[in-house]
Amino acid sequence: MEQGNDIRKNITFKMTFIYIMILVVIVLIIGQIIYLQSRPAEEWANRKKTERTDIKYTKRGDIISSDGFYLAASVPICSAFWDLKVVKQDTFNKYIDTLAACMSNYFQDQPKEYYKEEFTKAKKAEKRYYKIKTGLTSKQLSDMGEFPIFRMSKNKSGFIRQTDYKRKVIDNLMARRTIGGPDTTGNFTIGIEGAYNDLLKGNKYVELVHKLPSGEFVSYNIWDEEDKIPGYDVVSSINLNTQDMTEKCLLKQLKKCNAQAGTAVVMEVKTGKIRAMISLERDTARGTYLETQNLAVGYSTEPGSTFKLASMIALLESGAYDINDTIDTGNGVLTISDRFTMRDDHKDGLGKLSVKEVFSHSSNVGFGIMAITGFDNTNTKYVDPRLNNRKNTRSISYFYDLLYNMQLNQRTGIKIKGEPAPLILYPGKNSKFSITTLPQNAIGYELKVTPIQTLTLYNAVANNGVMVRPQAIEAVKLYGDIQQEFETEVIDPSICSETTLKKVQSMLLSVVEEGTATNIKSNKYKIAGKTGTAQVFKGQQKTDKHQASFAGYFPADNPKYSCIVVIYEPEGSIYGNRVAAPVFKEIADNIYTHDYDMQNREFNIAKLDDQKSVPNTRIGKRIVLDRILSRLHVEVLDVDQKNTTWVQTQSSADHDKLLIDRYTSPRGTVPDVKGLGLKDALFILRGLNLKVTVIGHGVVKKQSLAPGGKIEDGKKITIELG
Repeated sequence: MEQGNDIRKNITFKMTFIYIMILVVIVLIIGQIIYLQSRPAEEWANRKKTERTDIKYTKRGDIISSDGFYLAASVPICSAFWDLKVVKQDTFNKYIDTLAACMSNYFQDQPKEYYKEEFTKAKKAEKRYYKIKTGLTSKQLSDMGEFPIFRMSKNKSGFIRQTDYKRKVIDNLMARRTIGGPDTTGNFTIGIEGAYNDLLKGNKYVELVHKLPSGEFVSYNIWDEEDKIPGYDVVSSINLNTQDMTEKCLLKQLKKCNAQAGTAVVMEVKTGKIRAMISLERDTARGTYLETQNLAVGYSTEPGSTFKLASMIALLESGAYDINDTIDTGNGVLTISDRFTMRDDHKDGLGKLSVKEVFSHSSNVGFGIMAITGFDNTNTKYVDPRLNNRKNTRSISYFYDLLYNMQLNQRTGIKIKGEPAPLILYPGKNSKFSITTLPQNAIGYELKVTPIQTLTLYNAVANNGVMVRPQAIEAVKLYGDIQQEFETEVIDPSICSETTLKKVQSMLLSVVEEGTATNIKSNKYKIAGKTGTAQVFKGQQKTDKHQASFAGYFPADNPKYSCIVVIYEPEGSIYGNRVAAPVFKEIADNIYTHDYDMQNREFNIAKLDDQKSVPNTRIGKRIVLDRILSRLHVEVLDVDQKNTTWVQTQSSADHDKLLIDRYTSPRGTVPDVKGLGLKDALFILRGLNLKVTVIGHGVVKKQSLAPGGKIEDGKKITIELG
């Protein structure tokens, strides 16, 4: 019984204690609330002036080219501050000499006595945000974190790290509008930066900002660095080498013909990946060309004859005409009404032409006749009698139905912002549709499209009728790991019948082989495409300015790339074959030179088989040799199975395979470097501590020191290349 009473007393005591503690906590909370509410308003106002919280984003992701180069990156700009009130005096006294010595030795800018004196003054004043260094690299800031005192925990050292980021686009790259960047308000709205801003911008975090007595604001993180996930890196479809080369080709031509502007786009046929995109406009004040807007995506104009491809597909698909039908273009003049006459650029006209020749010679008259006689089933009377012999039941609207079926009235949907919708009027739905609209549309006038929209059609023809969406990025990465890959998007699986497709492909080839663009015909690979020359209109007023263009693909027999070049308002020659086509050819030649897959591999292999021997490669980098030999289908036998960087080779006894062995520089004797390239020769000779003088270009033909001779440290050797 007594024991039961003791238990009850014990429980009562514990419960009473708990109730008292809860009451104390409540009283303290109420007291704190009263205290805070009683503080003068001036105190809160002053605190508001010296402290604030900012909403910020973590490190913005980088934009990387498809070949692994940085196109735009957030470059860290780091600063180091010190809260000297945190660090204990005995700790400061113990390590200040070592810390000062570390600062002096690392930065090599001040003696250690200077750092000790400055740090001691700051400690004496117990400065909360003493500025140690600004403008540091990430590595420098990280290295400082290993110095005495600074290496302690933040609560013991008072060491404050601050990192801001500056957005930087790769130097010497003119395609800044394509890549994009911050506007005057710091927002990213244009180019790849704007299109994929949600991926690039990173996560929000809160930063506490404190105002220093000097008036400067210093921020420190409320969140731990580990919790701040950066923005995703975007892998662009742009190939830096192709982009750089395309820029140079376009810029050279713009300067040559003193044009107002120009644009060029290179696209991969199967995938729609944009490998190069550049737009340049003349800056008269600076006397140069700059990319101020993305003309390829956002500038809509009357394209002229490059639109004839769409018209020809419609004509063939409808059955109105076939490739070998004859059209009488006469003297190159076609009077449609009392107020409008269509003309060809060929003096005295071209007479009777096949439909294929109408296309390859770009006859405006021929297209005008075919459009009207093929699709106008009305009773309209035209001035030229060739237009009144119409025996078809096809309507004008059917022509536009066929154009719309090719998605030509729709945006391509490229993710770069600013693409306008094509302007192609539909009969009966617009009062502006007139007697001249059909024939004018057939030759690329009285309608507007952008260069990327034109290229998407040409790319579809190259891609066996499959129209794919132009693609600006390939993948998204985080910490180097791929998070998402972007697949090819099909806009239309078949823009026309296979029969029509084969016919227009042969027509595009004939333009270069025997038509208006024979000046860019190549003996190494075949180009297919179409020239375009359009007179520029300002509103309804015709001007004396022109737009020259060429759109096509290569190699024509197995297309890998499509490309469009548009030159706006050139001086002197105005025609697409003379102004734009040479730029296309130069771009294509450069790509062909660097793209082995485009070249005739069968020829090289056959030639190698005829020789019944393998190439003599001697000494070189293993990774380079592997790439070349695999492409030539040369059988390789490893003598030394170890994965070494530099190797030497020799033919097998029957000369049908290469024996590869590790290369070891001969110790103490002069090596034989004759027959080697400059890079390989320099690697070997400098590795033996020889001072090398180089004469000429090519491979090593002579060397001043005989192979096998004794090497003296620092001895000079001259190699002659030829």
